[in-house]
Amino acid sequence: MLDKKTKITAPLNLSSLRVEELNKHLSEQDLLRAFLELSRQEPDEALLKNKLFFLLNQHGLLKNKKMALWQVDKKNNFSFIASQHIDDNLKKHLSSRICYEDNSATFLHARAAPHSLNPELVPIDVYLERTSQSLLGISFWFENEDLIHKLHTPFFKDLFTLVNLIIVKAFYKRSLNKDIERQKRDYEALLRHQARYDSLTDLPNRFHGFAQLEQAIGSAQAQDKKLAILFLDLDEFKQINDAMGHIVGDLLLKILAKRYLTLMRPVDTLVRLGGDEFMIILGEFVEQTYPEELAQKCQEQCLRPFKLEEEEFFISSSIGIALYPEHGDDAKTLMCHADAAMYQSKMRGRNNWTVFINNMMDAASHRMRIKTELYQVLNRDELELYYQPIIDMVEQKVFSVEALLRWHSSTLGIVSPEQIISLAEETGLIVPLGYWVLSKVCADLKKWQRIRPEQIKIAVNISIIQLKQDDFIEQVQAILKQREVHPEALIFEITESAFIDDSLLILERLNRLNQMGIECSLDDFGMGYSSLNYLRSYPFKSLKIDRVFIQGIDSNENDLNLVHGMVSMAKNLRLSVIAEGIENNRQLELLMKMGCDMAQGWYFAKALHFKDLVLFFNKAVNFNK
Repeated sequence: MLDKKTKITAPLNLSSLRVEELNKHLSEQDLLRAFLELSRQEPDEALLKNKLFFLLNQHGLLKNKKMALWQVDKKNNFSFIASQHIDDNLKKHLSSRICYEDNSATFLHARAAPHSLNPELVPIDVYLERTSQSLLGISFWFENEDLIHKLHTPFFKDLFTLVNLIIVKAFYKRSLNKDIERQKRDYEALLRHQARYDSLTDLPNRFHGFAQLEQAIGSAQAQDKKLAILFLDLDEFKQINDAMGHIVGDLLLKILAKRYLTLMRPVDTLVRLGGDEFMIILGEFVEQTYPEELAQKCQEQCLRPFKLEEEEFFISSSIGIALYPEHGDDAKTLMCHADAAMYQSKMRGRNNWTVFINNMMDAASHRMRIKTELYQVLNRDELELYYQPIIDMVEQKVFSVEALLRWHSSTLGIVSPEQIISLAEETGLIVPLGYWVLSKVCADLKKWQRIRPEQIKIAVNISIIQLKQDDFIEQVQAILKQREVHPEALIFEITESAFIDDSLLILERLNRLNQMGIECSLDDFGMGYSSLNYLRSYPFKSLKIDRVFIQGIDSNENDLNLVHGMVSMAKNLRLSVIAEGIENNRQLELLMKMGCDMAQGWYFAKALHFKDLVLFFNKAVNFNK
């Protein structure tokens, strides 16, 4: 213990003690005495530094979180030397930390007496006044933690546990350089890790994954063994990102990465390629079907609900599989082929997996050509609109028609609507393309009004990307004004995926459309978001049951019961029901018994060119083919 009455006597000759004796005999107070005595016994500054460094290291003082080394110059300026635990703010502003309001913090001066050490506790201002001529010796400054908080205790209760700083003139370059070198090594290690691993999931990134795949191929080649890679891409992940924000999207990716990791064996590697794409490198396997079995398990993990922001989300994945050596003997080729197989999965309707076959590269090349041509299509006269009738089952007459986009490319031939929409959304061209469709629909409506007495409604598919544009409402109003068309003649079909987050923005847009007189209909019902809250909250007049459910009602009892439930629910919500994809009379009969309001499909008519649509209206709709 040390207080005002404490005296430390009996100077210690350190030169007579070996390292073992120092460690064995020196207590904490003896160490303090030895430290102070060193400054009196050793006139040579360089040798003094060496001895101090030895003493500090042997007793771990440099590692003590309450100790630091400082340098004091002739002008009493304090400068930082070394410590592992002193914060940057303290390093920069030492003077503001040592001068407390009531000068309660104290200094212990090492040169208090020539033959005996008699430390004296004094206020800082008194200490600095006494030592204004020279402060080149070794000094100690002790900061009492109780003192800092209570500002009344004049002495220290426990010397070593309350020490915060040691001020000495020593080790400046050595300690500082050592600290800089350590920081440099840590920073370089961090950069190496960031160059190889994804910052979000801490999985190997594309660069490191490619290197690991090359290494795996080399090992498989040397041992004459098989390996495989899986490309995994999340279906419509962008819509979740757009609707909920990147924070929720990132959280979903982190959860999914952890789920995928539970399926990995020690010889497998999970890689995040970027965005919503992952790659799995499968090490050696015996069963030829193992890659496909793993793909199925990955899809099951993906289909499990994600609870984010107190809501449940569902998402599917499309997976492509490439095998070594059947589909390539180098990393670049295997990744290219797995990517082509993955896109084939998307073209097949998503939520499935596909093993690469050779003609898929032709399909991938064709897709790239379509994307390139799509950028020029609005400047050419290659796009057309066709119209498929929607029949009122009670009145047995045409209620409305749906506008469907067709592209007859001069270089590619006929391009499927699915490819057009998919690539247009991927490239952002869906916005100008959507306004072109709306403008053309309004032009055809005006033409219809001139040649036919019947009023007709035209349904137009509106992309969620287009709907979210800041000027969407203004653009619609401008087109209606330019074409001189009444808004009541339009029906906007919105897919379920637009409501994945019960977005207030979407609600505001649909309410504005409803106020303008444009009817809103829910498209592809049953294929998207699981929650039905939007059916009660949004101003829909009708919903359209997707053809996937309709196709099986005449042969599958489960499909029949499911569609019956959809129709009943819609009726309870006072919504009209449209069934699309009707292909035979039996399906029509079943839907009429359920109380379905309207029907659409090849049973009545395929999509028709405008001039053929006029002819279709000239004949009665046949319900009894």
